[in-house]
Amino acid sequence: MHSRNTQSLIEKQRGVTLVEIMIALTISLFLLAGVSQLYVESKHGFRVQDSVSALEENARMAMDKLAYSIRTAGHFAGVDLTDVQMNTAFSGISGEPTGAIPVAGATADACNEAFVERVTERIKGYSLRPPCVAAADWVTSSDAFVVRFADPNGSVADGGLASEGAQKVFVRTEVAETAISFEAGGTLPAPATWKNGVYNFPYNFSLFFIRPCSTKSGATCAGTDDNGNPIPTLVRVTVDNSRDITQEALIEGIETMKLRYGRDTDGDGAVDTYQTATEIATAAAGGSETPLWNQVQTVQIAIVARGHNLDAKNTYTLGKFNVTSIDGTNTILENLGLDTFVAGLSARDQKYPRSLYTTVVNLRNR
Repeated sequence: MHSRNTQSLIEKQRGVTLVEIMIALTISLFLLAGVSQLYVESKHGFRVQDSVSALEENARMAMDKLAYSIRTAGHFAGVDLTDVQMNTAFSGISGEPTGAIPVAGATADACNEAFVERVTERIKGYSLRPPCVAAADWVTSSDAFVVRFADPNGSVADGGLASEGAQKVFVRTEVAETAISFEAGGTLPAPATWKNGVYNFPYNFSLFFIRPCSTKSGATCAGTDDNGNPIPTLVRVTVDNSRDITQEALIEGIETMKLRYGRDTDGDGAVDTYQTATEIATAAAGGSETPLWNQVQTVQIAIVARGHNLDAKNTYTLGKFNVTSIDGTNTILENLGLDTFVAGLSARDQKYPRSLYTTVVNLRNR
């Protein structure tokens, strides 16, 4: 009786065999491999999606900034541009970057007081390196443009000027009558009579371009900037409250910007032709370009934005835009002047998610 009970107990306590253990381990390894692969794929998908979301947000913010400045270009509260009195408000301007004066073959404009104050030219574009930008800070496949206006969003009452910085430049405007520049710490302009509403608008000089890096460790961009991985960035050249020319990094991840300008060549208020900055310069035939730039009614903006994470599994070369456009002669990229940009992408840069964004902006102050 005791022997049978002992045998029964031993049978009940018997473990699994080595073969069973090996089979269980093998199945577990397959399951673990599947879970690991799922984790890797999920992490990769998250990084790509995060990168795409970032580039879309950056593109939206860039377009908003560019569109606002273009719409507002030439705003002086209804005063004709030829009647705006700048009164040498930027005399003694300083801070021009080393190498900023364009080299031979680039635009003839210089980075100086006259350039900052040229309100008779509300907008002007550049297909070559513009004034105030050093060669190392310039993305050669990109365009640039400059605008000048009295900013309607920054009006300051007379009593608030003292807190704005003594050298900050404002434009005192009488709607549709008078516009005179002055320094916040100086004497308010006082024409004989003020007939209409009077406003003190900050003077806005902005030159937008694409820089190959976001944060410069030296005077100009270098390969070691941004922790050794330079980030192309939309940048604005402006004049600070001390009258120094300065560069303000606005939006990271903007790789290039191409612009075409809609001109009203016959004065009927409608756009007759779209031209690049180079084509407008050619149309001026060696004469002043200002009258042609003042014919601009609209600006077509095309920007390429990229994400901040590499995608090791895919390449991004804007292929869906490399198709024949409606005119049947060129591709969309060629019409926008972006074919050179795409051709110049390195194998590594092709791994960044990127997309093309376009819009057309109307100039309100024409």
